[in-house]
Amino acid sequence: MPTAWLPNEIKSHFRVPGMHQECYLLLCDGPPVTVRSQQIRALNLLFSLDSDQQLEGREIAVIGGGAAGATFAAGAASLGANVTLFEKTSQLLHMQLGCWHRPLHPEIFTWPKQTAYRPVAHLPILGWATGRAHDVADTLLAQFNGVREAIEPRDRLEVRCDSAVRVTPNNIVLPDGRPFQVVVLAVGFGVEENPFGTLLPWNSYWRVDPLDQTMLNDTAGAPTVAIVGSGDGALIEILRSCIQSFDQGALLDQVLHATLNDTRLRYKVEAIEDEDRCGPADRYDAYMDLESKAVEDALRPSLRN
Repeated sequence: MPTAWLPNEIKSHFRVPGMHQECYLLLCDGPPVTVRSQQIRALNLLFSLDSDQQLEGREIAVIGGGAAGATFAAGAASLGANVTLFEKTSQLLHMQLGCWHRPLHPEIFTWPKQTAYRPVAHLPILGWATGRAHDVADTLLAQFNGVREAIEPRDRLEVRCDSAVRVTPNNIVLPDGRPFQVVVLAVGFGVEENPFGTLLPWNSYWRVDPLDQTMLNDTAGAPTVAIVGSGDGALIEILRSCIQSFDQGALLDQVLHATLNDTRLRYKVEAIEDEDRCGPADRYDAYMDLESKAVEDALRPSLRN
């Protein structure tokens, strides 16, 4: 989202059509899609709604207790709104809690630019630093609970877990039954479907699985790994499948170190990512032609058999 947008333009961008009241959807229509970028979208909407001190005393429902929903809810309550946060599961930030094998880095998506090396999110509320997904979620929850304890009265930020709800065109949240002046839908991006039905176990990017460990059936031949998707998450899964005891955080550090010290490599990657210099049709071949001895040396000793 351009930084020059005015508050009314931001509200119009997120507003859900067909609703009689103010209802906003915190999903993006373009990259990047990261925990930090979703928090920034939440904060952009929050401050556009409060541009004329319009939030104080307003009744706001936030649907979804992930990073974006929790950030918006905490910020709105801090600005004087009466907020009810609805989460259909039993735990806020449930996707990242317990996820020990995924690192979260606030600005890794800007690689190979220098900003990729900044390890701190730099947010005015619910900020965090690079770490394992579980630890980041734990940090966000601690700050969220700190906001709840600090505001007066404390019931201005109410959390209702195990609450699957729907919203009518008049901003009535069912089955709660109350009309809200503002509804913010922060329902996330969903969970990947399993196209194999019962043939293969259902899993998700954020769920722990045994792929990082030695395969227990090594003597029975090479195991079969099915990867659904073709984005950056799928590329990480390919690396996990091919590398023994894969440590994503350590690999990120090695790649960042390699590109920091190899300015020619960084220049080539920047050229590939520049649409004016490399079109989408040529991008795959350009990446295939890249070589980095530092990265190859880091990967080769750990390749599975």
